[in-house]
Amino acid sequence: MLFLNTAAYSAEIFHGALKSIPKGDLEAADAYGLTGWQKFRRIEWPTMLRLGWPAYTNEAIFLFHATTLVYFSGFPAFGQKGDALYYANYFADKTFNPFVPYPIIAFYFILLTLVVTSVYGLVNRRLNRHLPSNQHAKIRLRPNLVR
Repeated sequence: MLFLNTAAYSAEIFHGALKSIPKGDLEAADAYGLTGWQKFRRIEWPTMLRLGWPAYTNEAIFLFHATTLVYFSGFPAFGQKGDALYYANYFADKTFNPFVPYPIIAFYFILLTLVVTSVYGLVNRRLNRHLPSNQHAKIRLRPNLVR
């Protein structure tokens, strides 16, 4: 059910991106004599991806966060037969210390979230590599030693 919700939102994101392609780009493609398929492949598709990718990234991260409990309940620990939450609960019950196993699971979740965010960020950088605003100056640390 969550997949259908995400699919509907994703379709609406890319439909909105497709409708927001500048008319001048489409008119220029017509002026060059591009056919419908060539116009879609060279103008509409790249522009649609570039415009819709940030919103789609947000939707993908939402889907990842929404399925956290399902994922970790089926996430087997290495070489063990149960899932990670089962073993975290087991160790918390045996040691009466929940401050060790649950932060480990939280670390796994944060690590996986950072991986998903980084991959989508790399794709976004690749889609927008031709834009001048994508070239950022390097940040230099300038400590204020004399106050």
